[in-house]
Amino acid sequence: MTAQALIVGFGGLVLGILLTALFVRRSSKTPPKINSTNEVELAALAQALKEANLAVESAQKTKSAFLAKMSHELRTPLNAIIGYSEMLIEESCEATPSTSLSDLQKIHGAGKDLLHLINDILDIAEIESGEMKAHLEKFELSKVIRDVTSSVQPLVEKNKNRLEVEILAGVGEVQSDPTKLRRILSNLIGNACKFTERGSIKLSVDIADNTGSKYLKFTISDNGRGIAPEMIGSLFKAFTQADQSPIRQGVGTALGLTITHHFCRLLGGEITVKSTLGEGSTFIVTLPFDPPNF
Repeated sequence: MTAQALIVGFGGLVLGILLTALFVRRSSKTPPKINSTNEVELAALAQALKEANLAVESAQKTKSAFLAKMSHELRTPLNAIIGYSEMLIEESCEATPSTSLSDLQKIHGAGKDLLHLINDILDIAEIESGEMKAHLEKFELSKVIRDVTSSVQPLVEKNKNRLEVEILAGVGEVQSDPTKLRRILSNLIGNACKFTERGSIKLSVDIADNTGSKYLKFTISDNGRGIAPEMIGSLFKAFTQADQSPIRQGVGTALGLTITHHFCRLLGGEITVKSTLGEGSTFIVTLPFDPPNF
C-alpha cells in the first residue's frame, strides 16, 4: 500500500467515525426509526464520505505530480552548491591550508546529504504520480558495477567493513536502465553498510535461467544485524516501518528500499530478501537479461 493509499484510507476512516458519531448523537434523544427519512440521511452520509475520499485522493495526486515536475528546479541549485564547494575545496588544497577547508568540506557533505534526501522524496513522488519511466539502453555491466563500488566505498569504510564483488563469466553487455540499476545496487549495498560493523558485504552477479528466459541475478549479502521476521513484511513499504525497525535506526528518509522495490518492478524484475536477526541479510534482485521495450 502506498503512502497515498494510507492517507486516503486514514482520512476516510476518520471522516467515517466523525460522521457516525454525529449521526448517533443526533439520534440518541429519540429511539431510531427505520423509515425513508433515515435511509435518505444514510445515503447522504455515504455520498459525503465517498466524495471526501475522492477529494483526499485527488489532493495527493496533485501533490505528487507537482513534486515530480519540480524535481529539476529543486535539484539544479543544490547541484550548483555542491559543484562550487568542490571547486573551492580544490583551490583551498592548492593554496596554503587554512581553517576554511574544513568548513568547505562540511558544506559539501551537507549538500550531498540534502541532495540524497531530496532525490528520495522526489523519486517517491514521481513513482506515485505515474511519471517514472524506464529508459533502456545497452551498456557494459562491469562499468556500472565499478561506478557503484567506487561511489559506496566511503560507506564501506565508515563502519570498517569489507566489500567483495564477484561477476561470473558470461556477463558482459546487457540491456536495461543503467541509472536505475546504479540506484538499486547503491541503495542495497549502502543499506548493508549502515547495519554491518567490522563485517563483510558481498555483491555477486550471475545469469539465471527461469523457464527458458535469461535473467540477471544480483545478490547482496552481509553478516550484519539482520532483520526481525515481523519487519520483513513492511520492508519495502514507504513510511510504514516501525520505530524499532533497523531501517528506522539509520539516517535518511528510510525510502531507499521502497524506491529500490519500485525500480525493480519498473525494469520488469523483482526483489526478495532473506534475513536472520543477528546473523545478516541477503537481498536478491532479478532483472530480465534482454527486456522488451516498456
